[in-house]
Amino acid sequence: MTLTDHEDENLAEEAFLWFLEGEAIGEGRCIEATLPPAQQTITLQVTDSNGSQGEADVSIEVIVVDPNDECPFEDATGLDADENGCIDTVDGLHELIRSYVDSDDINEKLAKSLDAKVKNASKSVSKGNICAAINKLEAFKNQVEAQTGKNKKISPGSGAIIIKYTNNVIADILSQLPQGETC
Repeated sequence: MTLTDHEDENLAEEAFLWFLEGEAIGEGRCIEATLPPAQQTITLQVTDSNGSQGEADVSIEVIVVDPNDECPFEDATGLDADENGCIDTVDGLHELIRSYVDSDDINEKLAKSLDAKVKNASKSVSKGNICAAINKLEAFKNQVEAQTGKNKKISPGSGAIIIKYTNNVIADILSQLPQGETC
């Protein structure tokens, strides 16, 4: 966007003054500023060569984002077993299994069987068959629990995270049922 003044043609850089809550923070058409986290008002004041002024305010909210949070605008409180900042999902469960295969925490052959259960649960969710999806995820959990432990196909730490993740997915899916309905 270009701002013009009939007398001045293009306004000079110094014609643009920026304020944060009444305090000057910069000059020019564009500025960079480090702002504290809070709800704030930024004002742009423009003055032409005759001294005529105009200004506009905009309210913004500055938030601090954790660089390790993959989903900074999701509130994953209580639904984030793998601590990546995202709400645990059926599709994410597949990715979690693959990551544990890559780190040798899950046997590849077992992972294929687990993936099949997750894919079937995902299909049920996409068709609106919530209770069928829950049943498939419960079977998945039973298989994970049976294969978790010392000298088994899933390391204890990984098994615990997978179970917690699956419980979060089940809770999220159950929330899609109409009020009063259960599986």
